[in-house]
Order: sequence, then C-alpha cells, then structure tokens
Amino acid sequence: MKLLLRMAALAALTACSASNTTQVARQDARLSSNDQLTLTVTDAPARPGVMFVAGTITGGQGAVTVSSTRYGSVCSTDITANADVAKGKITLTVKFAERTAICTADIRAITYRADIAGIVPGEYEVDVVHSNADGSNGTVLTQRVKVT
Repeated sequence: MKLLLRMAALAALTACSASNTTQVARQDARLSSNDQLTLTVTDAPARPGVMFVAGTITGGQGAVTVSSTRYGSVCSTDITANADVAKGKITLTVKFAERTAICTADIRAITYRADIAGIVPGEYEVDVVHSNADGSNGTVLTQRVKVT
C-alpha cells in the first residue's frame, strides 16, 4: 500500500513539473506590419482533442481586429496575412505555409491577431479566409462590424 501511495505521489509530482515547464507561450519573432495591417503570431502548449472556438472579429475606432487559434507551431508554420479593404467590405487572407525547420513534437496551438488600421468609419462585412499549406482554402469566418 505504501509503495502504491509513493508511486501515485511521484506521478503527481512529475505531472505537475511537466505542466509548469511547458506553459510558456512563444512569441513569433516574425511580427509583420505594413501601413494598414499588423499581424502578431504566438503559440502555446495545447491538449489534443481540444475544439477551438471560431475566431473573433471586432470593430473599433478606425480599426478592425481579427483573432483566431488553431493547432500548429510557429516553429513549423510560417503565417502571413493580407488585408483587402474596400467600401463596406474587408477580406483578410491568412496564409499558412510549412517551414523547413527542426522542431520539437509538442502539441501546440497558434494564435494570430491581425489589426487592420486606418479604416474609414462605417459598417463593414469582414471575411476571414485561411489558405493552407496543402493548397486548400476557404472562408472560416464572416461577420458584420461597425468601425467608428
């Protein structure tokens, strides 16, 4: 019985120490920005089988912010974005491409935040399109927002 309790305590300590060392988020050093679009990409440890909620689109003062999370790692995935802004319509295309890098086999989740600034006040329909490394692409989110 004592041996069983010791093994359980050791397993609990090992699990706690592992979770403490892997809970650090990594910021992608490849923050990209142009006059209108700033893309910030981070990743963090993730559990397998987690269903990520659909991304969010918010309108603000002269800007729109889009954020989303999906499985992947900034080590093995290159993420770029392009925003096409027209009267009443914004299309954000986020491209995911494979990088040739040696990475750990951790299960991670990529979170990106795209800030589109310099937008004239009004109502906008915002489409978010993901273009994947395998060549598939599609609209993952559509929402109407108000920019003040």
